[in-house]
Amino acid sequence: MSGTPALSPEQGLRYARQLLLPEVGRAGQERLLSARVLIRAGGGSTAARAAATYLAAAGVGTLCLAEEPAPGTFGWDEGDLRALNPDAKVVAALPGDADASFDAVIDLTRDLTRDPTRRLAADADADAGAPGPDGPAAALAGALAAVEALKRLLGVGSPAPAA
Repeated sequence: MSGTPALSPEQGLRYARQLLLPEVGRAGQERLLSARVLIRAGGGSTAARAAATYLAAAGVGTLCLAEEPAPGTFGWDEGDLRALNPDAKVVAALPGDADASFDAVIDLTRDLTRDPTRRLAADADADAGAPGPDGPAAALAGALAAVEALKRLLGVGSPAPAA
């Protein structure tokens, strides 16, 4: 997170509650404002919408949306996120964007080849006749993914460094 900007008076008011939290504070909020987060998901993903909403409300500076299989299918207007965070930059991922260029990456795709645990869970759901991840459960998954990304960005709950 390069070039951490100082909070403006308006941002101080917008994020006043977060500034009071010892895990966030002024320095943490400034890190969030300069952070770049990639959200990779299927078009129209309930989980991705939830993750982006929480991250925008928390004050993440740049949200990069990578939609699979086709860009432009998230189903929301950038204005929805800017209403929560007028400072947010909402951009589409480019084919050459590498995960390493982001401070955090949230992968909410349904590409089961990327995550063997997700594949096992999907197989178990199919065997049990359960529906796929959608609706409220997907929104919860997106919210939890956003919380984990915020914890990473703030360095909260990170494992102790190896001795």
